[in-house]
Amino acid sequence: MQQNQEDNKDNSIKDIVPEISEEMKILVIVGPSGVGKDTLMNKILDKYSGKFKKAISYTSRKKRQGEREGYNYHYVTKEAFLKLIEENKMLEYYFYSGNYYGLPKKELEDRNKNDKILYINIGVSATEKIHEINIPANFIAILPPSLEVLEKRLRARKTESEKIIKGRLETAKKEIKAINESRLFNFKIYNDNLEETIIDLEGKLKNLYPILNIN
Repeated sequence: MQQNQEDNKDNSIKDIVPEISEEMKILVIVGPSGVGKDTLMNKILDKYSGKFKKAISYTSRKKRQGEREGYNYHYVTKEAFLKLIEENKMLEYYFYSGNYYGLPKKELEDRNKNDKILYINIGVSATEKIHEINIPANFIAILPPSLEVLEKRLRARKTESEKIIKGRLETAKKEIKAINESRLFNFKIYNDNLEETIIDLEGKLKNLYPILNIN
């Protein structure tokens, strides 16, 4: 019975996957918390605003300073998030540092309504799920030059307790190991120097999406 439920879940996800041409594959960006994914991609989105659409995930955590509802995340209570899961409205979700994070199916359903590249920022386990159900996508991992550098960046944010920071570092170790062992990713980029990394990321995106070379 459990297997049938899982099969039905996967089929329901496959039903919402749109037909996507090679040059319009979904872009999936993965990396541990604090590695700079949002900073890097915000630069790309600003420069190529007409080419990308950012998928907005849900989270049960509170907004950090400078974050915006409907831009960084949809911020909901844990009860509201669990209701979304119960109603089968989430493509994928996970529990991290005391809060839920997840991508709603609606983001893929809405992919049919525009001609932009859908950009998704999700966790490693969710990335594997997208690959398993054959959603047409390109995968890029953003990694820190070292765990020491990542720790400094997490502490510099000054938004979380010591307990949460330590938890994020432990999770980061597992995520980095999983990324390095995976053959899924088109590219792995180390974010050492921000300006150089932006140039590197932009070049790799142009390789994956020739449409970005057209002004």
